[in-house]
Amino acid sequence: MREWIFRNRLSVILGAFAVALAAAMTQNLWADSEWIWTRPLALWADVSWATSAVLIGSGLLCLFAFGLRTVAEARLREVVYGQGETAGLITDGPFAWLRNPLYLGTWSFFSGAVALWTPALLWLGLSLLFFFALDAMVRHEETILAGQYGDEFRSYCRRVGRWLPWPRRSPKTYAPTMSDYAWAALGNLGLGSLGLFRIAIALDVPVRYAGPINAACLILWIAVVMSRRSDRTETEES
Repeated sequence: MREWIFRNRLSVILGAFAVALAAAMTQNLWADSEWIWTRPLALWADVSWATSAVLIGSGLLCLFAFGLRTVAEARLREVVYGQGETAGLITDGPFAWLRNPLYLGTWSFFSGAVALWTPALLWLGLSLLFFFALDAMVRHEETILAGQYGDEFRSYCRRVGRWLPWPRRSPKTYAPTMSDYAWAALGNLGLGSLGLFRIAIALDVPVRYAGPINAACLILWIAVVMSRRSDRTETEES
């Protein structure tokens, strides 16, 4: 089961977002529900601060995901998109704090992005199910890495937690360049854009064309990710 989830991880991730989006599109059906858990979080209380609090909280989760994934992806570079290999086991930067910063960033973005209009009970359930799916991916991937790096990886696992961050000193295994950070930021642009957009709305920041700018960033983000994944497909076929 873990192997299947890992091999189809992109479909699993996109499927989780699709289910959450479908639920959000029906939020009008739940808005006036007497049972609070079937209402979207933004509609839990009939006061303005409730929506603002959810906007800021979900925005901060998106920004956290953007930062964590960007610094991690800058170290892995094309490996994130299934292209090439790292020179060795990456154990510095965010990988010195926890073993799976990319997966944690993905979960944080999912939980933050869908929190606003998805019914609260469904949001909690989807977040938990999504975490267990990511955990299955991680455990299978760790089996692969253990076979690839042996005692070096097992020693790393003893020092650094799978999900809970704990600061450790690790020798530098790769120093990312500005180009690495730029490409990593582009590959996660939508996460940061959505986070800033929601916080700006909550704080009533007068930003002209905030909506179109956020939409343009989301489109650019999707285009960059699809382009890099298409490069992977072409590499595999050749």
